[in-house]
Amino acid sequence: MELIGAPLGGGIVGWALDHWLGTSPWLLLTFLALAIIVAFRNIYRISKERAE
Repeated sequence: MELIGAPLGGGIVGWALDHWLGTSPWLLLTFLALAIIVAFRNIYRISKERAE
């Protein structure tokens, strides 16, 4: 869910802000990259908790 939900949410938010502010595609790319980083960080944290 983390790998699908975070980038999907970041993409939607980025697209909406780009559409609203007229900055296409920069906010979409920025929010998508941040969402992917956050998703992998959360998965790393979850897997580390289960190992202990």
